[in-house]
Amino acid sequence: MKNVLFVFLAACLACTAPVIADEGFDGEKMKAALDDQPSDHQLRYLFRHPAETLEFFGVAPGSVVVEALPGGGWYSRILASYLGPEGQLV
Repeated sequence: MKNVLFVFLAACLACTAPVIADEGFDGEKMKAALDDQPSDHQLRYLFRHPAETLEFFGVAPGSVVVEALPGGGWYSRILASYLGPEGQLV
């Protein structure tokens, strides 16, 4: 089963190209998205560095983001707020 999952994920990554919106990373919109999260989620910012991580990967409002194995959805909540109505979270 692990091999099937690995092959599936590898195939997904090989077949997708990043789509980045023209305007680039928006620090103000990221700050608003982070401030909008519950306080227990905000406590994790010190260790997870969400703004720096998403800026490193070039995620911008309006981007199409494919999140593999989202787990509890910690980043999903941030991304949904940050990408806005013109973006897409898969």
